[in-house]
Amino acid sequence: MSKPVALGLLACNPKWPLWSELATKLTATRSVPEALEAYTKCVSQRMQMTAEHGQRVFKDCQQITQKNHQVVDKWTAIWKHVKAINARPLSFDKYLTSKWERVHGTGTR
Repeated sequence: MSKPVALGLLACNPKWPLWSELATKLTATRSVPEALEAYTKCVSQRMQMTAEHGQRVFKDCQQITQKNHQVVDKWTAIWKHVKAINARPLSFDKYLTSKWERVHGTGTR
């Protein structure tokens, strides 16, 4: 492979040292089988890196999902408790007191 073509490949993805290494190896090859071997190794390494990255992302998503479930479970328990408290009948004097406090903004907090 010619040096300008290899440098063109490198210019497409300047942040990827793996491709830089491939470009260096391709410029040093003397035959098509050598070039294919270098390319195959590079692609294999890239696929391995992508698989590892995918596993890390999947693990992070699992942790986020678990934390989300914990929060939802806590809020569900709180909501059930609040509903249970609000479902209790109030005596008439407590009803009037609570209504007065809501209207006038007085009472203990």
